[in-house]
Amino acid sequence: MHKRIYALIAVVAMTLSALAAHADAISIFTLTNATFQSGATGAGTVTMDTTNGSVIGVDVTYFGATTLGFPILGSQESEPPNNLYNFIANNAAGDEFELAIAVTTGSLVGYAGGDLCSLDTSAECPDPAEPGASFVSVVIPANFIGVDVLQSGSLALTSTETTTPEPSSIALLGTGLIAAVGVFRRKLLHR
Repeated sequence: MHKRIYALIAVVAMTLSALAAHADAISIFTLTNATFQSGATGAGTVTMDTTNGSVIGVDVTYFGATTLGFPILGSQESEPPNNLYNFIANNAAGDEFELAIAVTTGSLVGYAGGDLCSLDTSAECPDPAEPGASFVSVVIPANFIGVDVLQSGSLALTSTETTTPEPSSIALLGTGLIAAVGVFRRKLLHR
C-alpha cells in the first residue's frame, strides 16, 4: 500500500515538474517607418506570445491631423481560409486600430516580424500567401471618412523575454508538500 502511495506521489511530482519546464516567449515588435495614405505616421509596439501565436497588447500612436493612442487590445480573430489574423485595438474615443497579419502556417507561433503594407496596394506588397506578409490600417470615425491605410513600414522584433508560467509555483509547492509528508511520516514511524 505504501509503495503505491509513493508511486502516485512520484508521478504527481514529475507531472508538476514537466509543467514547470514549459516557458513562454513574449516578444515585442516595434512599428517602424509607418506611413499612411493620408500622410499620417504611426509608431509604437505590438506584444505577442510567439509560443502560442497570440497578441497580448497593442500600444500604437497614430500621428495625423490629430494624435490617437491605442493602448488596449480589444479583440483577436482569425480568418482561416485566408490565414489572415486581425487584431483590433480601440481607444477611449472609439477610434480603432487594426493590425492584420497574413501567414501560411495557420498561426503566429514563431512570428519574427516583417514588412507592412496595405491590402489596397497589393502590387507593392509581398504576396499575402507568404509567411509574415503583414497589413495595417487605422480607422478614425470622428476625423476621417473611411479607412486611412498604411502604405509602408515594418514590424521589427526588438526583444524576446522567456517567462515561466504559474505552474512552476505549483511544482515548488508540490515538492515542499512531499518533503513535509516524508518528514511527518518518519516522525510517526520512529515513535
